[in-house]
Parts: sequence; C-alpha cells; structure tokens
Amino acid sequence: MSYTLNVKFSGLCAFVPDTPFADGAPARAQVFLPNGMKPKPLTFDSKILDPHYPLLEFAQDQLDPNSPRQADLRRAADGRGACVLAGEDVWFDLKLEAQSKAGLTISEKNSDEAAPDDSLFWLAKLENASPGVYLDPSLLDGPKLTPDFPIAARVSFDQGLLKVSGRTERDCEFHPSRPGDPQYKQRIATELTLEIGGLSEPPVIVTQKPGQPSRKLMFNPGLSSYEVRIHNTELDDYLGIPNDMRRVEEVPDFEIYYDLVVGTGTFNRRFPKQPPPTDPGPSSRNPSLCPPGELRKTPPSGGVT
Repeated sequence: MSYTLNVKFSGLCAFVPDTPFADGAPARAQVFLPNGMKPKPLTFDSKILDPHYPLLEFAQDQLDPNSPRQADLRRAADGRGACVLAGEDVWFDLKLEAQSKAGLTISEKNSDEAAPDDSLFWLAKLENASPGVYLDPSLLDGPKLTPDFPIAARVSFDQGLLKVSGRTERDCEFHPSRPGDPQYKQRIATELTLEIGGLSEPPVIVTQKPGQPSRKLMFNPGLSSYEVRIHNTELDDYLGIPNDMRRVEEVPDFEIYYDLVVGTGTFNRRFPKQPPPTDPGPSSRNPSLCPPGELRKTPPSGGVT
C-alpha cells in the first residue's frame, strides 16, 4: 500500500529556500513562522497585530490513537485538532518507496502573467515588495526559538512537490509605497501545498523544542491519504468566537515579515492590499492580507549593505 501526505501552508509563513525558487527547485527549504504570539504594534497607522499562534492542524480521525503526541486544541464541532508549535522545530519522518526518492520539486516556474495557477511565481516575494532585503543571517545561528525570538516555529523539508493551491481573486498592490518605488502588483498566493507521495508507511511528523526530547505525531495506518495544515493565525476558531463578533479591519499583518530581514529596503515596509470591493456595505470591508511570503536566504547579487 502506498501513502500520500499533503501539507497545506497558510497565514504568516515565510518560505526560505536554500536558493530562490525562481532559479529552480532547491535541495531544501524551510518555513519560518514569525513570532506574533503577543500583541504587536505595527508601523502603519498605529495598528496592532492581534496574537497569532503557530498551529499544526489535522482531522482527529486521521491521527493514530496511540500517537505519542496528541492535539493541544480540539474543535468538537468539526472533529479538528491542532498542536501549538510554540518554540518548536518540525520535520517529516518519512519512509519513501525506492522510486519516489526524487527530492524536492516545484511547480513549473514562470516569470510572467502566463504562469500556471500552481506556479510559485504567485508566492509573494519580500524582495519584490522592498528590493534589497534578505533573511537576517543571525536567525540561522543556533536553535534559539525562545519566547522573544522573532521566529516562533520552523518547518524543514527536502522531499515532495511544492505548489500554490490558493490565490487571491484579483491583483494586489503593495502599500504604502513612495514615489519612485518599483511597482509590485499581481495576484498572490494565499495557500501552498507540499505533496509527498509514494510513502511505504504512514507519515510521522516530528516536533522538538531546543534541548528537549522530540515528540512524534503518528497517523492512522488504515488510510492512504493524509492532510495537515500548518498556519500562523488567531485562535478564534478554537475559542468559539462567532464570525459576526470577530473584528474586521485593515491590518497590514504582512509587515511582521520585516522583523526577519536586513538590507537596504527594510525601512520601506509594504503590504499587499486588494482593490476596493464592488459591493457596498459593512460586509464588503477590505482587510489587508496575511499571506505566505518568500524570503531570500542570501543577499541579492551585487551585494547589499
């Protein structure tokens, strides 16, 4: 029997490939979930980022009852559970069939508007929003992940097909911008999926806090396909807050990515904003997005000071 694991990423998740996705499939990639677990002041319009928590979510009936790690949070209404990944590294312990050991692949790469729907061309790139920025090298030094560290959780992978699985309906323009700033306007990804097929055994997901024993999430061997979601979001669903009581306003959550970068463009914090809605009324408010984004791991060619 062959098994498949689909990992869906959404919310504030910064993709950091060893080499830019535009250059082809990297050997390895990481996903950094920025630390927004405390209310955070933003520079734009004195807004406050509400607490976001790094979650690994799954259907409870997909989890092996004997799994060493179980859900920290549960939603009885829809049978969902989630592990809070505060201060944890995450990786996949997979047994691959011999013919499936192909490493990491990405959907077809294109650099124009003819890119297919699943292309990583649509992944919002911080270097396009603010040219000259790249990942702060100090974030790669040691397994810190302390409560005040800019990264709340890290996910690493080197297998599977990574593709865009959700996009905005319309172009987004990155605001605020100043006269002379390069334009960055396009539809952008709201969800990415890592599809890992050809497993000879059910998947195991390992989580570990620095200096502590690892813990394993084991999945029900009676299934052939599994889906988990890794996202960095508010806990409204698990707190049972009704939709009509949730605050809807324009908050540039995307700005938190700038806590992870250095370079010449860090002073100009830009965030994606969709066009005004066509239908009037309070239900048509236009909040800014908190989509996944890509960060360069090294300075752009030519060097950045």
